[in-house]
Formats: sequence, C-alpha cells, structure tokens
Amino acid sequence: MTPDYTASTPSESIKASSDTKPKADYWDIGKLKKAYSEYLGSKRDEIEEAKEARRYYHGAQWTSAQIKVLKKRKQPIATINRIGRKIDGVVGLLERLRQDAKAFPRTPNGEQGADIATAVIRYALDEQEWKPKSAEIARDGAIEGIGGLEINLVQGDSKDPNDKDIELDIVEPESFFYDPRSKRADFSDARYMGVGKWMDLDAAKEMFPDKSDEIDASVSSGNGADLSINPDNENKWFNTELKHVRVVDLW
Repeated sequence: MTPDYTASTPSESIKASSDTKPKADYWDIGKLKKAYSEYLGSKRDEIEEAKEARRYYHGAQWTSAQIKVLKKRKQPIATINRIGRKIDGVVGLLERLRQDAKAFPRTPNGEQGADIATAVIRYALDEQEWKPKSAEIARDGAIEGIGGLEINLVQGDSKDPNDKDIELDIVEPESFFYDPRSKRADFSDARYMGVGKWMDLDAAKEMFPDKSDEIDASVSSGNGADLSINPDNENKWFNTELKHVRVVDLW
C-alpha cells in the first residue's frame, strides 16, 4: 500500500513527541485500485496511440485484416520503415549533443567543492552505465512521448545499513501510469505515479511473504486481467499455464 506524503501542519509537528515516530497515513486498497483504474479508463486513447507508435517503429503496423488482403492478392508484406530510421537519427543527435555532468560553484570559495561534486556525480553515472540508458530513455520519449528513470537507494557493499548506493533504473513506458488529471510535462502536478507489471506467483510471494494468502486470493479472483494495458509484448511471452499476479507500485 502507498503512503500519502502530504506535509503536516506546524501544529501537528509540535504535537509529535521526540520519542515517537509519526505514523504514515496509507491509502486503503480500494483507493489504490481506483487510482490505477482511473488511469486505465480515462487514458485509453493515449495507451492505444502509444501501442500503435511502437508498432510503427518496429515495422509491425500491419493489421490482420490488411495482411489477409495482401495474401489474397499474393503480394508480399513489404515495409519501408522510415519512421524507425528517423527516430534513431533523433536519438543519435541527442546523444551527440549530450554533455558530461558538471557542478558549478555558487561562490568563488566553492570551487573545490564543485570539483568534488562533479567527480562524485560522474562516478555515479558511470557506475550505473548512464550513457546507454540515456539513449534508451531518449528513444522511449521519441516513440511514446514518455521516457524516464527512477533513482533508487540500494544497499552498498558493506554490511552497514546506512551504506547506500544510487541505482538508476529505466521505467518501461508501457508499465508506467500517472494521475490522469496531471497536465504538466514533468508530472510535477501529479498526485501519484507508478508502474504495473505482471509477476510470477512465486516471485510475488518471495517479495511479500506476509501477504501470501492475499496474493493467492487475487489469483483465484481473476489474476488481475482487468488491471493491464495489454501491450503487444505480453502476448508474445505470457504463459497461461503459469500463475501470475499484477503487481502495481504506486507512489
């Protein structure tokens, strides 16, 4: 479930004693499911447009009816994919113009600190293979209009729980969803965002061992088929003999 990260008022902050931790205000499961369902319902045209754009990029835009007509005419299904070539050219141009990250000092006395910050940022980007990820995100944005990544904190090499490393993880556009009332290009006005993916039943139980019974119940109640945008790639690999659940991560 997802906490509601609304800022507390000054009076509420004063009331919280120093020896007690503030209790997170979580959305109930009904509100979480409604938030995701609202996106699937109100953004259906946008979802279908993105699916069509992916097909054109991969040269697989022919419908079954069109293929049937061509076969009846004994004509080959030939595609001159100028769209894919154009998008790859745009991505290549962006990568050629991309500059290395650099920190600048706010005052003359901050020169040394800016150099250290630049070295740290560049090390983190190199460690996470930022260059190939940047090209993939640019291609997602050129095809579907949305591209991005999430910044995670993961356990570092040492056993110290406070030792954290930065992880850059690409967000797959076909799994991403957002508050349908959002209007800004950077989603800064969105009340929530998230991703929804199919997961094997065993993997879901391993991730959420305390929710094993609820996961089994969700499989028997429909397997989450109503909570999917049904991208084309799922039709290729989805195995109906295995049990899956739809896991939605909502922030």
